[in-house]
Parts: sequence; structure tokens; C-alpha cells
Amino acid sequence: MKFNQVKTDEDTVITSQVECMFGDYPVLYQKWVYDGIDAESLIFCNEDIATVPLNDLVEDIRKSPLVNYPEKEITTSINELYTFVNFNFKVN
Repeated sequence: MKFNQVKTDEDTVITSQVECMFGDYPVLYQKWVYDGIDAESLIFCNEDIATVPLNDLVEDIRKSPLVNYPEKEITTSINELYTFVNFNFKVN
């Protein structure tokens, strides 16, 4: 499976996740809680988005119905296998 090697920080609780598609790209969609913050992530395999500029990808996500707060921050992080795009941050 494409997303078997996704690692989560020790203090992060994944409340739900599903493998699905975002446009033409397979993703792992997660809802999670960390230190009193609820948020969501789309996780892409780097090889699938190698030719896509990260800014373009973030803007496509920002404009999607997934994002409840398009004016708020969207963060990204990249490791050797995956690109994480995090959004809908909400402090509890």
C-alpha cells in the first residue's frame, strides 16, 4: 500500500483517515488532534506530485471544499517519501 510508511508524531492522535483521491492524485486524508489543536491533512506520495509546484498544490487545496477556513494558514512538510499539507486548524 502506498501510505503504509506514513509516520505520526507520538503525541498526535489520528481520529479518522481514508485513502482517496484529490484530483488526479491518490492521498491519505487524515483528521487529527495534537496538543489541543484539531486539524486535517492531505498526504501525497512525493513521486506522484514530483512535477507539481508545491504552491500550486496548496492553492488547489485552499480552493477545495475540504478547507473550511481558506483565509487561515495552510502548512506543509516534506520527508523522503511524503508531502503533508495541513489545514483547518482549530484550537479547542
